[in-house]
Amino acid sequence: MKINFKIKPSQQQGSSESVGQMIDRVGVEQIREQMQKKMEGLRCAEHDQVPQLEISGTGLKDLKINIRACCDKMRVQAARALK
Repeated sequence: MKINFKIKPSQQQGSSESVGQMIDRVGVEQIREQMQKKMEGLRCAEHDQVPQLEISGTGLKDLKINIRACCDKMRVQAARALK
């Protein structure tokens, strides 16, 4: 299982991480761990491929999840596993 993150935190003045950015970072990491557990062991019986997740956004409020799979059946399985 592969999870690809494309998170671009909003830029704020100063070099230190704001409390909001820290909460976003920790929250995103927890989401990654939960998704990885839910998707663990999924593999397409027909194509012997694992689904991939691409997660993008600037923080917790606008995360977008895209499931990439070898076929529609695997995409549906992955989506069900994430619910």
